[in-house]
Amino acid sequence: MPPRLDHLILLVHDIDEAVAAFSGAGFTVLERADAKAGSTLSRFVVFADDSYIQLAAFRSPQTIETHRLGPVMASGGGFADYSILVADLDEAGRRGAAAGVILGAVHEVGNSVAGAGDWSLRLLLAGRGTQGDEALPFLVQDVAGRGARVPPAPSHGNSARGIAAVTVASAVPAASARRLRALLGLPTDASPQPEQVVSVGGCTVTFVEAGGGRLGPVAVAVRCPPETAPARLSFGNGGTLTLGAFA
Repeated sequence: MPPRLDHLILLVHDIDEAVAAFSGAGFTVLERADAKAGSTLSRFVVFADDSYIQLAAFRSPQTIETHRLGPVMASGGGFADYSILVADLDEAGRRGAAAGVILGAVHEVGNSVAGAGDWSLRLLLAGRGTQGDEALPFLVQDVAGRGARVPPAPSHGNSARGIAAVTVASAVPAASARRLRALLGLPTDASPQPEQVVSVGGCTVTFVEAGGGRLGPVAVAVRCPPETAPARLSFGNGGTLTLGAFA
């Protein structure tokens, strides 16, 4: 299985306001009946390409102080992180380590969803939370129950089909792109694309200069049919989502 975008995390102050904003833009927002409550209250915007956006609000101020994504929330929220699905997390870790990528530990994560069953995955931090390149994603490998972890994609009123592109702020865009290619086992020669652009399945990840701002994902482009009216949502500290007929 080639690597592909799994999901993005959008941190918000108020989950109901976020749901209302997405619903108002024509998205269908889903809940997931997890047996164990996590550190955030979450809702899900799931697409037909099996990627999704997780809308997440921290349950307590104390969690913000200790969570690896807490600094994003403290600076206003918005897109906080993104993940890429891989077939072999251990191999990706070996490739990254060989390329000098600073990696965190592998975490085993799982839960049970009412009416859907159990899910479990393995997670490797490669960006935020590692003291390394905060422009990099975290990697996930499904172990069991992806159909429980990712709710079935509904139809969206705006006919959204999937995530076409993610723009990521980096201190050194070309270096972040090289590290991501190494992690994913992609050719180190970026041609014919610019060196700061990495194709991950049907999604394009483009690293741009942070310009002194926050590192990590800053913009997301969602693919829809040409007849759908373009739309734009803004979140937190400069994060944006654009709906359009992207290739």
